[in-house]
Amino acid sequence: MSLLANAQQGRLLDVDYKQANIAQVVSDLGSKTGYRFYYDPVQFDSLRVTLTISQKSLEFILDQAFAH
Repeated sequence: MSLLANAQQGRLLDVDYKQANIAQVVSDLGSKTGYRFYYDPVQFDSLRVTLTISQKSLEFILDQAFAH
């Protein structure tokens, strides 16, 4: 994850998710960063993300999204 954090240093993002599923989260983050995210949908089938964050790094947003 440190490579990802270094790549995103200085780029701050805004997100607003309300009970978003994994597909919605990775689609949004992918469009904002240009990154592609690969994951096993079965492992995240029950994940719902409610998160409003302004001007934070991708690493911070991902940490918050998966903190539960």
